[in-house]
Amino acid sequence: MNARREQEPETGRGLRIARVLWLAGYVLALCAVLVAAVQIDPPSRKNRFADAEASIVIGLVAGAVAVVLLVLLQMPPRLRPRTLPAAALSGWLIWALAAGLTGYRVLVRAGDARGFSDVMLEPLLGLQVVQLVLLGLLAGRLERRRRGALRDGDISARI
Repeated sequence: MNARREQEPETGRGLRIARVLWLAGYVLALCAVLVAAVQIDPPSRKNRFADAEASIVIGLVAGAVAVVLLVLLQMPPRLRPRTLPAAALSGWLIWALAAGLTGYRVLVRAGDARGFSDVMLEPLLGLQVVQLVLLGLLAGRLERRRRGALRDGDISARI
C-alpha cells in the first residue's frame, strides 16, 4: 500500500474535492439519463398505470438535468486510474440502454398502448438524442484516458 502511495504524485485537497464533486455529478447525470430514457419505454407491467403526460414531464425534467450536468462534466479532472474503468463502463452501459429505448420509441413512435402522441414525443426524443451524444462523448473520453493509463503500465485501469 505504501508503494502505491509513493508512486502517485501528491495531490492537493482541491484535486480530491474536484474528483469527488465530478464523480457525484457523473452519477447524478447517469441517473438522470436513465430516468429520462425509462419514461419512454415499451408498455409493460411496471408502467401500466403511468400517465403518458406525467411520463413526458418527468422525462423532460430529467433530460434537462442530464444535459446540463453532462455539459458541465465534459472536462473531468485527473481521475485515479482505478476509477476510470468503472466510470467508462457505467457510461457505456447507460448509453446502450438509453439508445435502445430511444431507438424503440423512434421506430414505434406513438403506435403502442402507452398513450403518447407524436407531438408529445418530439421534444423528449430530441432531448434524448442530445443526451446520447453528450454521454457518448464523455464515455469515449473516459475510455481513452483508461487506455492511456494502461499504456503507461498502470494495471489498476483494467476492466
